[in-house]
Amino acid sequence: MTGSGWGSAVKIEPNDSGDATVPDIAYSSNGNAIAVWQYHDGASNNIWANDFTAGVWGTAVVVDVQSG
Repeated sequence: MTGSGWGSAVKIEPNDSGDATVPDIAYSSNGNAIAVWQYHDGASNNIWANDFTAGVWGTAVVVDVQSG
């Protein structure tokens, strides 16, 4: 993928304590992106997001918590 601006795959979820599923990603023409996924931690289904700006992934954050 030389010249595409994307590098090697990297883990962007916070840890391996649950199951990350239903991933989706959107990106802009300037190379910024946002990834979202559902993450079941054993008690709740949480929606997480992480942004990719200026060539660097940010810190994953919970954007919604669904009990059960």
